[in-house]
Amino acid sequence: MKTKFCYLVALCVFATSLFAAPRTTEGRLADLEDRLDEIEFQSGLDKIKFGLDFSTGGGESWYKIGERYTRENNTPKFNPEQKYSAHNKWGMELHLNMNAPINSYTKFYGRLSMAKNYGMMDTTNVTEPQDTDAGRDLRSSGQSLYVTRAYVDLFFTPEIVATLGRQPGTDGPGSNLRNNALRQATYPALLVNALGDAAVISYKPRFLRQLQFAVRGAYGKIYQVDEQGVVRDWIGKSEKADTDLYYASFEIQPYLGSLGKNSLFIVSYMRLHDLALDLSSLQPTLGVQTLGTIDTANVHFESYQAFGLPLNYFVSGSFMKGSNAKSMGAQKLSTFVLTEPDKEKTLFNQETAFAVHAGLRYDFHRYFKLGGEYFYGSQYWFAFSRMSFNDPLNIRNTRGQAFDVYVITQLDRNQFFRLSYTHIQNKWNNRGVPLGGAYGKDDKTQGGYESTADNVMLIYNVKF
Repeated sequence: MKTKFCYLVALCVFATSLFAAPRTTEGRLADLEDRLDEIEFQSGLDKIKFGLDFSTGGGESWYKIGERYTRENNTPKFNPEQKYSAHNKWGMELHLNMNAPINSYTKFYGRLSMAKNYGMMDTTNVTEPQDTDAGRDLRSSGQSLYVTRAYVDLFFTPEIVATLGRQPGTDGPGSNLRNNALRQATYPALLVNALGDAAVISYKPRFLRQLQFAVRGAYGKIYQVDEQGVVRDWIGKSEKADTDLYYASFEIQPYLGSLGKNSLFIVSYMRLHDLALDLSSLQPTLGVQTLGTIDTANVHFESYQAFGLPLNYFVSGSFMKGSNAKSMGAQKLSTFVLTEPDKEKTLFNQETAFAVHAGLRYDFHRYFKLGGEYFYGSQYWFAFSRMSFNDPLNIRNTRGQAFDVYVITQLDRNQFFRLSYTHIQNKWNNRGVPLGGAYGKDDKTQGGYESTADNVMLIYNVKF
């Protein structure tokens, strides 16, 4: 009897388990799916490698603007020499770097950034910085977060690569020594040192792999600026707001023996076709204007540990030409033109210009690296470059000459201090813009003048 009862209990338990089995199996499957989703999400995160680049520092700046004429009520007004300073100014810059090998033929790179002065809380960008500043301008951007880089490399073959998105166009070759860093960008800083989006095709032939030879071609669009009552997006008007950018280059890393290691030689060309700018800040009636076309060619060379010494150097030179200027009525040029107000003039500079930038750094010790740079820009020189935390005076847009001396103390492989002194002497006015002419102190009736700027800055940088 006892044995029969045990069998009956066992049979009931077994039957109960049969009815419960489907529900238990479904629960286990759901739990398994959740775990797989979590593993897949975590695996995706594991593919992304993060890094931080943080800089902070402060400095002093002194400015002098020579005597000049301005135009008020259609009458020239004399302005005496002006001097002013920016005392004890502090700022910071933060970059979050990302890269991820999506699969065997796709790689992603990104950088989120913020640059601001201490205490600056302008989160709405009410001062409307230019598109290429996009937050890099410490004077106007506030603490807004912006995208410095966001692009994908698509390897069609091991030799042909497409790069799509926001390009690595800041802190390029020519910036490495002063920033105490390896190569950080594709394009020479003297040619382009700004934020921009483009589609690039690179060809790296296998038989020249030892020389790291690469040929590149790119196309991009920039300066898509809205005006009041006119929105220029996918469905808006754009005849005055779109600028076409074309770029071509080849680069090689030649072996030079005792002349230096890790040498880099780049020849590049860029065209800004129908450059458009919002000129409302100059005169409200102007709005967005298509100005003209700029062609710039650049040759860049850099090398490290020259002659078996801890001597590193670079030389970069550019030649530019403005053309296809759009004619505008002289009455719209009263900000720039002080004579011949009835004569038809063009706002855009149809002139040739050149610039040379050279620098060297001698590493006496990890704690003492001494460097210096020299820059010269001719009368109508304009660089596609904007100021940044590491270059608050925008040295590459100098019309005249500039000197920079700095000392780097590297604490370890992650962090360093840099003390620098920069002096800029502009011999012609309207630096940093390709319009309005370029007049010196001998052309006061045209608004010409000379100016100088000096900056002393101490910064701290850490990368990890």
